[in-house]
Amino acid sequence: FPVTILHPIGFFLVSILFAVQFVDYSWSRRELSFGSCLKDTTVNLLPYSASGALFLMLITVPLVNALVPALATSYYTVLYLKRRPDIPSKALK
Repeated sequence: FPVTILHPIGFFLVSILFAVQFVDYSWSRRELSFGSCLKDTTVNLLPYSASGALFLMLITVPLVNALVPALATSYYTVLYLKRRPDIPSKALK
């Protein structure tokens, strides 16, 4: 079993974990249970992993990496609110 196959899997998992650490702000503001957080992660697996990979790459750029945590927190807050049908649209304005 070649080790090189594990690299993309590892990158995928790291990008999801990177996204989860920022979307956790929205989860904690809504006081979601662990099960709800896990369900939100599985439902939004593609958007979280793709944007997590993007922010993971941005954090490697000098000077830009100082802005990434604030940008990522804002981005994932808006993404979380837009993908939740039970939250009224007034909350986004």
